[in-house]
Amino acid sequence: DVVGIVSYALDRADAPSIQESCRVLARRPGILILSCDVDFGSSGAPIFTFHNGKPQIVSVVSAKSELNSHVVSIGSAVQAPLQELRQLLADQINNPPARSDPVVRRLGGSATQSGGAKFVRP
Repeated sequence: DVVGIVSYALDRADAPSIQESCRVLARRPGILILSCDVDFGSSGAPIFTFHNGKPQIVSVVSAKSELNSHVVSIGSAVQAPLQELRQLLADQINNPPARSDPVVRRLGGSATQSGGAKFVRP
């Protein structure tokens, strides 16, 4: 398959680049190995193909790597996680959670330590 990537990478924070003709070299459960040349900062960039003349996101960039002395990129599959996310959203729309006071959770330490990720639930 032929895919493309639009990304903002290292030293290009203000100028996206597009690589329109990369090839899928291999597929593994949940990942794609691509011929696309990506750099640091490209993680999360959409990997797309055209279906009926419209772009369709098939993966997102996860890493850059090397395979048999060739530069490759690794893409994470999005179809299964996207279906799961859509189902969770549909479930919440159909059965909204009961309102409660916001809850702040801190990872990696006790509640008295500052810093770390904070998650707030409505």
